[in-house]
Amino acid sequence: MDTITLPANSGTIAPPPDRMAVLKLSQLRTGVKLRSPIYDGGKPNRPLLLASGRVLTASQLALLRRRGVSEVLVDPREVERLTNGADGPKLIRDVRGSTPAPESRSPSVPGWMVRPDSFLHQLKPCEDPKPSREVLDRFSAAYRHDTEQTREIFSEFREQRKVDPERVVRVAVSHLSSICENLPLFITQSAQPILHDYPSRHSLQTAMLAAGMGTVMGLTASELKDLSFGCLLHDAGLTLLPERLVEARGELTWSDQIEFRKHPIYTANVLNKLNSVSHHAKMVAYQIHERLDGSGYPKQRSGQQIHPLARIAMVADTYLMLVSSCAQRAPLKPYQAIEKILQASRSGEFDSPAVRALLHTVSLFPVGSAVRLSDGRAARVLRANDGLFARPVVEAIDLTGQHHDVEIVDLAKNPDLTIVGVGDALPLFS
Repeated sequence: MDTITLPANSGTIAPPPDRMAVLKLSQLRTGVKLRSPIYDGGKPNRPLLLASGRVLTASQLALLRRRGVSEVLVDPREVERLTNGADGPKLIRDVRGSTPAPESRSPSVPGWMVRPDSFLHQLKPCEDPKPSREVLDRFSAAYRHDTEQTREIFSEFREQRKVDPERVVRVAVSHLSSICENLPLFITQSAQPILHDYPSRHSLQTAMLAAGMGTVMGLTASELKDLSFGCLLHDAGLTLLPERLVEARGELTWSDQIEFRKHPIYTANVLNKLNSVSHHAKMVAYQIHERLDGSGYPKQRSGQQIHPLARIAMVADTYLMLVSSCAQRAPLKPYQAIEKILQASRSGEFDSPAVRALLHTVSLFPVGSAVRLSDGRAARVLRANDGLFARPVVEAIDLTGQHHDVEIVDLAKNPDLTIVGVGDALPLFS
């Protein structure tokens, strides 16, 4: 298996509130459910270590200790709960001035800006790595409903050149509801290869994946709705192009490429007539195909000329394009797609914080991926481990015995086990 070089500073940059209590890691007690996040107090950028809603466990503290964490920042009101009166200093640190709060009218920069109003705080903890059949069926039903809604949205765009904003918002709101219930499962749905219904299904899953990425990056519910809205409609303009351009096999001629790259303009022309659609959502739909190095379209914008939310959307869109088949090429395995995006990030095409968000959500080995462990067992990835991109939770199967024993293994807690090979995705959804 080829080696992948991860981008630098892959931890979650999460500026804490103005005043935090400083505790030694050894002062924290296990079994406490976090009411507010915990941050690394030993680094200048104060990475987010554990989000609210998590229960402190001995294995989590041991993992933090192995990662070199010795001092943490917590909400001062939580000190007694977290320490249970443990001896040692409990200082209060003023951390103001480290990162300016974004203005309420503009979205946060696509870094890791976890704030008190970030949607991340509303997520329910998912302790069980393998969801029940009931949960899977519920998520499948929601996905089928959103798929049908998106298909009808695209049909209305093609036939009448108009959009019902309320209908699009309802799909975006359903995404937030699913994210809140089970983010890993939602990401699993969004990252599945698109086999048919292009471009509507591709746009839907781009909206889903981008919303999942934006959640872990600390965006607010309002920002996530704008991100989903823009992604959901970003390829609607393709329905106004001749079918031969959308379904063309092989390389397009120069003149056909020019015509093809006009589709974001067609989408923008329709959205610009709608005062109820935010500027942020319009810019996502218009700039999702741009690239930070200026190599994208339709206007070859670069760097800060590209809207912050569009920089997240372009990574989600590219990942799904790479793992799905198209007329021009065969699909890549998820691992290969991640590697290709990392290479593009190093060359300046993508925003590195957005690529880190993709790694945190999809992981190097996306949920459902078939992998081979160093002890010879076959396995399927069940869940990513925050920050440990190469050490997910897997369902391992011993194929050497008569009964094919199955075991759920957290590779973060089993340092002697590693992934040594990859295969095709094994979908959790039927």
